[in-house]
Amino acid sequence: MSIRLSLSPLFRVTLLWVALTACLGLMPSAQAQTLTTLHVFSGGADGGSPFAGLVQGTDGSFYGTTAGGGNGYGTVFSLTPGGTLTTLHSFTGGADGYYPHGGVVQGTDGNLYGTTLLGGIRSSIGMVFSLTLTPPAPQHWTAVSNATGADGQTHILWDRSDGAITLWTLGADNAPTAYSSIFGPYAGWTAKAISVDPSNNTHVLWTNIDGRMTLWTITPGGSLTGSFPVFGPYAGWTAVGIASGPNGSTHILWDNADGRMTPWTLDANSQFVGSFPTYGTYAGWTAKSISAGPDGNTHVLWDNSDGRMTPWTLDANGRTTGSFPVFGPFSGWTATSIATGSDGSTHVLWDNADGRMTPWALDANNQATGSFPVYGPYGGWSAAGISAGPNGSTHVLWDNSDGRMTPWTLDANNQTTGSFPVFGPF
Repeated sequence: MSIRLSLSPLFRVTLLWVALTACLGLMPSAQAQTLTTLHVFSGGADGGSPFAGLVQGTDGSFYGTTAGGGNGYGTVFSLTPGGTLTTLHSFTGGADGYYPHGGVVQGTDGNLYGTTLLGGIRSSIGMVFSLTLTPPAPQHWTAVSNATGADGQTHILWDRSDGAITLWTLGADNAPTAYSSIFGPYAGWTAKAISVDPSNNTHVLWTNIDGRMTLWTITPGGSLTGSFPVFGPYAGWTAVGIASGPNGSTHILWDNADGRMTPWTLDANSQFVGSFPTYGTYAGWTAKSISAGPDGNTHVLWDNSDGRMTPWTLDANGRTTGSFPVFGPFSGWTATSIATGSDGSTHVLWDNADGRMTPWALDANNQATGSFPVYGPYGGWSAAGISAGPNGSTHVLWDNSDGRMTPWTLDANNQTTGSFPVFGPF
């Protein structure tokens, strides 16, 4: 028996066009694609031999199975879009079944459902299983740093428990005037502090648990700008503070767990400038915070675990200058933050674990001057940061463990002024 295939005139024309365009190179070329490897299975605890595809859960993660690895009988796993894999269950080859060749689906109850090829309670020819997912920990926001620009507006850095951040700008009477986008989270990275340069750009200091550091620049409109070089890793070192100088330079304070400290100076392009002397080792002391004055000097706040504090002044080359008085010990008190005003005055924020706070003002010789009122105690609240405005005022950032924040404004005598709105909890 023979079969004759009859092609319509239109189909014959179409075939001729395809043949001609292919010969003449007129067919559209495939566009280059970028493939990113998110995870390579080892055949061990992370599983091996994935037969089925993935399903994306309501939390944004991807879920799947492997037919091997784990205990030797396959696994169920989750994978974040960034490539972090978590083994949720390793089959034992017994009552829980083994060799899941199919994938999983997520039910309306949030659980995962799937099948195994073999195993089970009553037979060895497979089973259906459900897997309860642990609800993700609730995310909450913490106000971690503040800075005041040349225009008198205060900027607040909020950090979410998963590592994401957002920035707020506060105007007169501490009323919000702008909010940035939410950035992140970025695995392993934490936003530690912010500073504001003379152009009112905000600089964000990011640190990684492996000893790396990077800087972000965010315009007054809330957009990222410039380059974001990554420095490190440097074993044992953590970038803990940032300050913006009057000439657009950025100063980074590095602290080592062994009691050492080194200050860095970066230009407007985040490139190294000058020298980077290392100070220490000073047992029990921690370099906590850095600020920049209008004369080009920087000020480093050292805190001791026994309640002492000493402020250092560094010149444009990062070299110590002037006197370094030691204050304390003051039981229960910790010097947490330092700021320098446009008049050159230095301000130190003290926080007590019982919810009290006191601001200090220091003169050009780092001697305490003026009055030192003590505020509080306020249950659950911590004084997290201090910044100095262009009009002699200072701004204190209060954070509550329940996700609330309130900004205070203090006059030249460290007395509260204006309004103190409470935001949150978030």
